[in-house]
Amino acid sequence: MASDNPFQSPDFTKLFERMSMPGMDMSALMALQQKNMEALQLANKTMLDGFQTVMKRELEIVQGSVDEAMKSLQDLMKETDPKNHTQMRFDVAKETLEKAMGNLKELSELTQKSNEEAFTILNKRALESFDEVKDALNKINNTAGKS
Repeated sequence: MASDNPFQSPDFTKLFERMSMPGMDMSALMALQQKNMEALQLANKTMLDGFQTVMKRELEIVQGSVDEAMKSLQDLMKETDPKNHTQMRFDVAKETLEKAMGNLKELSELTQKSNEEAFTILNKRALESFDEVKDALNKINNTAGKS
């Protein structure tokens, strides 16, 4: 059974050959596009790895938060003095908020790091691609000028 993906078809390269321009090296163009696809694949993997890191850390945070909430609840239940009980509730609320803000910052930084890594991969490849196309066009122009 033939693949439904036209990019996996051996006829795809023939399509480019039929579209060739005088002086244009179609195999070089295909190699350039292959590098672009590899960079895109690497950027996607980088983002997926970053997403998995963030999700793992979120799970750790949730587990830690549940443990801390249970401990705080037990401590509150042991306190019999109403004044101390009220003070403890405010202290717990403040600590919880501070910890939540710290966790949000950490998760944000993890996400930003993986996004920056993926962007760097794509940006580097885009710049390389421009240079490669420029070189190919210069080669065509030099060949045409000699004719």
